[in-house]
This record gives sequence, C-alpha cells and structure tokens, in this order.
Amino acid sequence: MTLLQEKSIAVRGQGLEKYGSAGLLLSSADRGWSGLHAELRSHSDGVIAWNGTHPDTEICVDVCGNGSIISRGGRDAGGRTVAQRGTIWLSPAGSQEGSIDISKPVPRILHIYLPSRHFSPDSLDIDLDESLVPSLRQQDSFEDPLLAEMAYALVSELETQTAGGSLLADTLASSLAARLVQRHLDRR
Repeated sequence: MTLLQEKSIAVRGQGLEKYGSAGLLLSSADRGWSGLHAELRSHSDGVIAWNGTHPDTEICVDVCGNGSIISRGGRDAGGRTVAQRGTIWLSPAGSQEGSIDISKPVPRILHIYLPSRHFSPDSLDIDLDESLVPSLRQQDSFEDPLLAEMAYALVSELETQTAGGSLLADTLASSLAARLVQRHLDRR
C-alpha cells in the first residue's frame, strides 16, 4: 500500500468515525483525489456526538438548505444556526470532542476534509508561520460565497465524474486552504 493510499484511508476514516455510514450519499474515495477527501451526506434529526482530535480541517457546506436548526456544542464550539444553502461550518485540525444537534433531517451537506499539509508555507507559497495554522477560528456558521462555490463544484464532480475531476479537486484543495488563511485565520 502506498503512502497516498494510507493517507486516503485515514481521511476516509474521519467521516466514518464521526458520522457513521448512514446517510453517506457520495464519496471521493477511490476517485484518485489526493488533495482532499469529500463526502456528500444526509443527516437525520437528532444528536451526533464524537470524541477525539481530528487531524484534518473539516469544512461542512449545506448545499440545499432546509431551515433545520443546527446547534453545535463542545470544547471547541457552541452556537445555533438555521441551515440555509451556502451555510458553512468550520472545524480546524485538532478540534476536540463535541456534538451537533439537528432539529430536522438535512438532505445534503458536503463534508470536505482538508489535510494540514495544505497550510504549509511551501504549499501556500507565502511566509506563513505554521504555528498560526491551528488558530483557524472554529466557526459555528458563516457565509463565504467563494468557499460555497468551490463546494458546489466538488458536489458536481461527485455527482458526475469527469476526466479532469482529480485535477479540479486537487486545485480546489489549495484554493480552499488559501481562502481559509485569507479570511478565517484568527488574527490574535
């Protein structure tokens, strides 16, 4: 097994470990995407709880919106949001245990797992102190049209695989990291 395959299996395990296999609609597993892993999921109402530290940044984007009330709690988060198309939740690498309470089923949330290597100075081609990367702000919900459009492009590729899908996903992985550093790095 190659190092890339081992990393892919590890990233896939994050989503399964956190959310289980129920509700998994589409996945980038076995698509040859090396820059990120993505899962399109539906979530039923109720509470989802998890423990442990996750090694990758998780970006969740509601791709259709249905007005469900999403409450996040735990050591790293706490807040309540009405889910709308384009609503984004961010869990930086290293996030601790927590929970999500969903008031009614949400049909389509894209979960993007972005490895920490995308935040290195070499990857971003800027002189970024790597100790700042953990200061990406845990955010219960926000809107960022550029991040949302990148997520929609990934959903489109998950729904209809194209010859350039791997290139698109890998390029978007770098773009997602750059946008997070640009707009969501805690300046403290």
